[in-house]
Formats: sequence, structure tokens, C-alpha cells
Amino acid sequence: MTTNSEPIITVQNVSKTFQIYGRAGETVLSEVNFDIRRSEFLTLIGPSGCGKSTLLRLLAGLDRKFTGTITRSPGLKISLVFQNFALFSWLTVEENIGFGLRMNGQNEGLIKKRVAEEMKLVGLEGFGNKHPKELSGGMKQRVGLARAMVMDPDVLYMDEPFSALDAFTAKTLRADLLKIWQQRRMTIVLVTHLVDEAVELSDRVVVFSARPGTVKEVIVNDLPRPRQLREQKFYTLADRLENLVVTNN
Repeated sequence: MTTNSEPIITVQNVSKTFQIYGRAGETVLSEVNFDIRRSEFLTLIGPSGCGKSTLLRLLAGLDRKFTGTITRSPGLKISLVFQNFALFSWLTVEENIGFGLRMNGQNEGLIKKRVAEEMKLVGLEGFGNKHPKELSGGMKQRVGLARAMVMDPDVLYMDEPFSALDAFTAKTLRADLLKIWQQRRMTIVLVTHLVDEAVELSDRVVVFSARPGTVKEVIVNDLPRPRQLREQKFYTLADRLENLVVTNN
């Protein structure tokens, strides 16, 4: 468990309103407060439309128009894994994975070495010359994960990365992600709408209210790892989370 480690990101009184031309602004987040701790696996869960993905964009610095503060430890490196893969269709698997390193001006020898390491880690060996259109959804998401991991992030943000996949593929990728996390010990912040996924993966779960989203409760998940998905304690925690989400008013 990592829940006692120091915060590396602190969210204080964060609110977000989208301004719509000719109409009153729409507030999607209201007075959000929580912290993110070093090496923990944190999930954000709540009703559809409560602002989870919007908050992830704020945390990642992709959107800076909000009120409140997000304080980060100096020098944190971040990466993102998107729900819709977001791969460059004209690049090969190897080129997609190495894109960030290349944009950072790394030399080709290092890029080749790091890409090969990440491809092996996520099970993409032998697929380096393929293009995204030649890959299944699960393989595309492995490319997205490798592209994020090759940057050696301190914090990995993931926006419902398994929601577009079939149940078997999602289960396999969750297991692979846990192995990577346990090996690398980076912080992971995962947006999900599945309570079972949150219980299986998380050290802590931040539960949001309905829109405008605010933190209803932060649940510590102290179930031992590896999680036993068919034990009563697993079901009990999943039921607790589900009840919090469905009564989130």
C-alpha cells in the first residue's frame, strides 16, 4: 500500500465552468479537493458527465482555465493514455512509440533502445513495422501505453483506457498494467466508470458527485494484492462504491 506516502499533487478548491457563446456558463466541477500521492494507484469514479475526464485534463495541464489551485512537486514528468488510442495512422508502431522522444530531440540510438524495451514490456515484439490500421483495439492500446511509458513518467494519467475494448482484452490489459505499475512504481491516475475496475486496481478511489462534480468521498482500498475478484471483501467494497455513485446527488 502507498496511501501513507507524501502528496506530489494537491488539488484545492478547483472549479471548472465552460463558457458557451450566447448562454450561461456550464459548471462541470465545483470545489474539488484531494491529493495524489507518490507511487499510488488512484482512480476517479462517478456518474457519467460528472467531470472526471475534464479534471484529468486539468491535472495534465491540457486545460489551464479553471479556478482554485493544482500544486505539483517540481520536475514531475507526466504521460497520458487516451480512451480512443490517439495514434498517428501514418506512423508505424515503433514510430508512434518513439514520437515523444523524437520530439524531445533524443538521439536515434537511444530512441531505438527505449522503444524496443517498451515494446517488449507491453507484448508488442514483432509488431514494430505495423501501422495502426493493422492492429486490434487491444494492440492499439498497448501502443498507447508503450508510447506513454517510454517517456519514463512520474505520473501516468489514463482516461478510461479499457472502455473501448472487449471484456477479455480489457482484463488482460488490466493485469499487464498492474505488472508494469508494480515494476516501475510510478503514480497512476485512472478515470473509470466501472466499480469492479476501481476495486481491482486502486489504492484509493475518489468518488465524485453528479454534475457539477465534487468529491463525495475518498475510499482507501486496503484489500491485499493480488486482488481476489471473487471474494466477499471484493464484492463488499464494490457494492459500497456503487451505492456511492448511484446515490450521488
